[in-house]
Amino acid sequence: MAKIKTHNEDCEHVLGESFEHVHKWLDELAKKWNPGVHFEYHRQFRHHAEGVAYVKEKWGFYAERAAKLHIIRDNEMYLNLDIISYAIRIMREDQIDELYESALKYCHPIRKDWEKESLLSRKNSI
Repeated sequence: MAKIKTHNEDCEHVLGESFEHVHKWLDELAKKWNPGVHFEYHRQFRHHAEGVAYVKEKWGFYAERAAKLHIIRDNEMYLNLDIISYAIRIMREDQIDELYESALKYCHPIRKDWEKESLLSRKNSI
């Protein structure tokens, strides 16, 4: 998981502004679901297309771009991009959507029906 500072720097370089409020909102649930213990669990709540749409609705177009950059950075290990290639591509704003679409494949919101089924099966097995 990238630190807020890294997300801020990405946005400052590509968009000219840090959009720290967007990164803090996206990662807010990491306080509850510590990545050191729960790895990427907190991402299921806001790191997906619905979360990005919410950011756009609440803070506008460039905040949406910042959210997309955040998701790209958080999923860079799955994108199979070497560091140099990744750095070159991320520095160009016109590449955000393409990289975001690739990263989005690894972002899955929590399915409420799955969560209920999982809890029921756990309860019944006890």
